[in-house]
Amino acid sequence: MTKKVKEKMISVIIPESKEAELTVENVQKELDGLHYELIIDDWNHGLSQSQGEFLIFLEDDCVWKDGSLRENIEFFNNNPTYRKLAMVSPSVGLNSWDNKIFGFTLGNDVIFPLKHPFSQEPHFVQSTYIPGAVIRRFAIEDHIAPFSLDIVMDSMSISTSFWKKGSRCILNPNTTYVSTREDLGEVIHVELPDMLEVRKLWKRELIR
Repeated sequence: MTKKVKEKMISVIIPESKEAELTVENVQKELDGLHYELIIDDWNHGLSQSQGEFLIFLEDDCVWKDGSLRENIEFFNNNPTYRKLAMVSPSVGLNSWDNKIFGFTLGNDVIFPLKHPFSQEPHFVQSTYIPGAVIRRFAIEDHIAPFSLDIVMDSMSISTSFWKKGSRCILNPNTTYVSTREDLGEVIHVELPDMLEVRKLWKRELIR
Protein backbone atom coordinates (compact mmCIF):
# COMPACT_ATOMS: atom_id res chain seq x y z
CA MET A 1 0.00 0.00 0.00
CA THR A 2 1.43 3.38 -1.02
CA LYS A 3 1.64 5.92 1.75
CA LYS A 4 0.07 9.25 0.82
CA VAL A 5 2.47 12.17 1.28
CA LYS A 6 0.92 15.17 3.00
CA GLU A 7 0.85 18.19 0.70
CA LYS A 8 2.94 21.06 2.03
CA MET A 9 1.18 24.32 2.75
CA ILE A 10 2.16 27.52 0.95
CA SER A 11 1.78 30.83 2.80
CA VAL A 12 1.25 33.85 0.54
CA ILE A 13 1.61 37.25 2.22
CA ILE A 14 0.29 40.41 0.51
CA PRO A 15 0.18 43.91 2.06
CA GLU A 16 -3.32 45.33 2.32
CA SER A 17 -4.13 48.07 -0.20
CA LYS A 18 -6.68 49.04 -2.84
CA GLU A 19 -4.31 47.68 -5.51
CA ALA A 20 -4.06 44.22 -3.93
CA GLU A 21 -7.29 42.89 -5.45
CA LEU A 22 -5.70 42.06 -8.83
CA THR A 23 -2.77 40.38 -7.10
CA VAL A 24 -5.10 38.25 -4.97
CA GLU A 25 -7.05 37.14 -8.05
CA ASN A 26 -3.82 36.26 -9.84
CA VAL A 27 -2.54 34.26 -6.85
CA GLN A 28 -5.76 32.31 -6.55
CA LYS A 29 -5.60 31.42 -10.23
CA GLU A 30 -1.95 30.35 -10.00
CA LEU A 31 -2.45 28.24 -6.87
CA ASP A 32 -5.81 26.71 -7.73
CA GLY A 33 -5.91 23.14 -6.40
CA LEU A 34 -2.85 23.54 -4.14
CA HIS A 35 -2.81 23.72 -0.34
CA TYR A 36 -2.24 27.38 0.55
CA GLU A 37 -3.20 30.19 2.89
CA LEU A 38 -3.56 33.82 1.86
CA ILE A 39 -2.58 36.43 4.43
CA ILE A 40 -3.39 40.09 3.81
CA ASP A 41 -1.01 41.99 6.07
CA ASP A 42 2.45 43.56 6.04
CA TRP A 43 5.26 41.07 5.58
CA ASN A 44 6.54 41.17 9.17
CA HIS A 45 3.16 40.51 10.77
CA GLY A 46 2.21 38.12 7.96
CA LEU A 47 5.32 36.04 8.57
CA SER A 48 4.51 35.70 12.28
CA GLN A 49 0.95 34.53 11.44
CA SER A 50 1.87 32.13 8.66
CA GLN A 51 1.82 28.34 8.96
CA GLY A 52 3.14 27.18 5.59
CA GLU A 53 6.32 25.27 4.87
CA PHE A 54 6.83 27.56 1.88
CA LEU A 55 6.62 31.36 2.06
CA ILE A 56 5.84 33.80 -0.75
CA PHE A 57 6.04 37.54 -0.10
CA LEU A 58 4.27 39.70 -2.68
CA GLU A 59 3.94 43.34 -3.51
CA ASP A 60 0.39 44.61 -3.54
CA ASP A 61 0.35 45.35 -7.28
CA CYS A 62 1.95 42.46 -9.17
CA VAL A 63 1.10 39.52 -11.42
CA TRP A 64 2.72 36.33 -12.73
CA LYS A 65 3.07 35.07 -16.22
CA ASP A 66 0.71 32.07 -16.41
CA GLY A 67 2.07 29.01 -14.64
CA SER A 68 5.22 30.69 -13.32
CA LEU A 69 4.46 30.43 -9.63
CA ARG A 70 3.31 26.83 -9.85
CA GLU A 71 6.45 25.90 -11.82
CA ASN A 72 8.73 27.30 -9.12
CA ILE A 73 6.82 25.48 -6.40
CA GLU A 74 7.15 22.27 -8.42
CA PHE A 75 10.92 22.84 -8.62
CA PHE A 76 11.07 22.04 -4.89
CA ASN A 77 8.75 19.07 -5.29
CA ASN A 78 10.89 17.68 -8.11
CA ASN A 79 14.08 18.03 -6.03
CA PRO A 80 12.99 16.68 -2.62
CA THR A 81 16.49 15.68 -1.50
CA TYR A 82 18.02 19.07 -2.29
CA ARG A 83 18.03 20.31 1.30
CA LYS A 84 20.39 23.23 0.66
CA LEU A 85 17.88 24.90 -1.62
CA ALA A 86 16.42 27.87 0.27
CA MET A 87 14.76 29.87 -2.47
CA VAL A 88 13.63 29.67 -6.10
CA SER A 89 12.98 33.00 -7.73
CA PRO A 90 11.50 34.05 -11.09
CA SER A 91 12.85 36.70 -13.41
CA VAL A 92 11.29 40.09 -12.61
CA GLY A 93 9.45 41.98 -15.31
CA LEU A 94 9.71 45.73 -14.79
CA ASN A 95 6.13 46.72 -15.49
CA SER A 96 6.00 44.37 -18.49
CA TRP A 97 6.63 40.74 -19.44
CA ASP A 98 9.64 41.61 -21.61
CA ASN A 99 11.70 44.22 -19.73
CA LYS A 100 13.33 41.86 -17.22
CA ILE A 101 16.05 41.54 -14.65
CA PHE A 102 17.45 38.23 -13.45
CA GLY A 103 18.46 38.91 -9.86
CA PHE A 104 21.27 41.11 -8.59
CA THR A 105 25.05 40.85 -8.39
CA LEU A 106 27.29 42.63 -5.90
CA GLY A 107 30.11 44.98 -6.92
CA ASN A 108 32.54 46.69 -4.55
CA ASP A 109 30.01 49.30 -3.44
CA VAL A 110 27.11 48.85 -5.85
CA ILE A 111 24.34 46.38 -6.57
CA PHE A 112 23.90 45.65 -10.27
CA PRO A 113 20.62 44.31 -11.67
CA LEU A 114 21.34 41.44 -14.05
CA LYS A 115 19.85 42.23 -17.46
CA HIS A 116 20.62 38.79 -18.93
CA PRO A 117 20.45 35.32 -17.34
CA PHE A 118 23.66 33.29 -16.98
CA SER A 119 21.76 30.27 -18.30
CA GLN A 120 18.41 29.46 -19.84
CA GLU A 121 18.03 26.74 -17.20
CA PRO A 122 17.48 27.32 -13.46
CA HIS A 123 20.84 28.34 -11.99
CA PHE A 124 22.53 29.64 -8.83
CA VAL A 125 22.70 33.40 -8.32
CA GLN A 126 24.13 35.67 -5.62
CA SER A 127 20.88 37.44 -4.90
CA THR A 128 17.33 37.31 -6.20
CA TYR A 129 14.37 39.63 -5.66
CA ILE A 130 12.50 38.44 -2.58
CA PRO A 131 8.98 39.38 -3.75
CA GLY A 132 7.67 36.54 -5.91
CA ALA A 133 10.27 34.02 -4.72
CA VAL A 134 9.27 30.69 -3.19
CA ILE A 135 11.18 30.33 0.08
CA ARG A 136 11.49 27.43 2.49
CA ARG A 137 10.30 28.43 5.95
CA PHE A 138 13.20 26.77 7.77
CA ALA A 139 15.64 28.89 5.77
CA ILE A 140 14.15 32.22 6.71
CA GLU A 141 12.31 32.27 9.99
CA ASP A 142 15.05 32.05 12.61
CA HIS A 143 17.57 34.60 11.41
CA ILE A 144 15.88 37.20 9.23
CA ALA A 145 15.80 40.85 10.32
CA PRO A 146 12.47 42.66 10.03
CA PHE A 147 11.65 43.80 6.52
CA SER A 148 12.52 47.42 5.85
CA LEU A 149 11.18 49.78 3.19
CA ASP A 150 14.18 49.00 0.95
CA ILE A 151 13.22 45.79 -0.84
CA VAL A 152 16.43 45.55 -2.89
CA MET A 153 18.64 45.76 0.21
CA ASP A 154 16.35 43.30 1.98
CA SER A 155 16.68 40.96 -0.98
CA MET A 156 20.47 41.19 -0.95
CA SER A 157 20.59 40.77 2.84
CA ILE A 158 18.28 37.76 2.91
CA SER A 159 19.93 36.05 -0.07
CA THR A 160 23.36 36.60 1.49
CA SER A 161 22.18 35.20 4.83
CA PHE A 162 21.13 32.01 3.02
CA TRP A 163 24.58 31.64 1.49
CA LYS A 164 26.26 32.28 4.86
CA LYS A 165 24.35 29.41 6.48
CA GLY A 166 25.11 27.01 3.61
CA SER A 167 21.83 27.34 1.72
CA ARG A 168 21.44 28.19 -1.95
CA CYS A 169 19.45 30.61 -4.11
CA ILE A 170 18.27 29.58 -7.57
CA LEU A 171 16.76 31.73 -10.30
CA ASN A 172 14.43 30.19 -12.86
CA PRO A 173 14.66 32.48 -15.93
CA ASN A 174 11.75 30.71 -17.61
CA THR A 175 9.30 32.10 -15.06
CA THR A 176 8.28 35.74 -14.66
CA TYR A 177 6.89 37.88 -11.86
CA VAL A 178 5.87 41.39 -12.93
CA SER A 179 6.46 44.29 -10.56
CA THR A 180 5.42 47.90 -11.13
CA ARG A 181 8.81 49.07 -9.82
CA GLU A 182 10.79 50.12 -12.87
CA ASP A 183 13.59 51.42 -10.61
CA LEU A 184 14.65 47.80 -10.01
CA GLY A 185 16.62 48.06 -13.25
CA GLU A 186 18.90 50.79 -11.87
CA VAL A 187 22.36 50.41 -10.30
CA ILE A 188 22.21 51.02 -6.56
CA HIS A 189 25.12 52.54 -4.64
CA VAL A 190 25.41 51.15 -1.12
CA GLU A 191 27.74 50.65 1.81
CA LEU A 192 27.57 46.96 2.64
CA PRO A 193 28.92 45.12 5.70
CA ASP A 194 31.90 42.83 5.33
CA MET A 195 31.10 40.26 2.64
CA LEU A 196 34.53 38.59 2.47
CA GLU A 197 33.46 35.06 3.42
CA VAL A 198 30.43 35.09 1.14
CA ARG A 199 32.50 36.47 -1.75
CA LYS A 200 34.98 33.61 -1.25
CA LEU A 201 32.11 31.12 -1.35
CA TRP A 202 30.68 32.65 -4.53
CA LYS A 203 34.13 32.53 -6.13
CA ARG A 204 34.71 28.94 -5.05
CA GLU A 205 31.33 27.86 -6.45
CA LEU A 206 31.70 30.01 -9.60
CA ILE A 207 28.67 32.15 -8.73
CA ARG A 208 28.95 35.37 -10.71
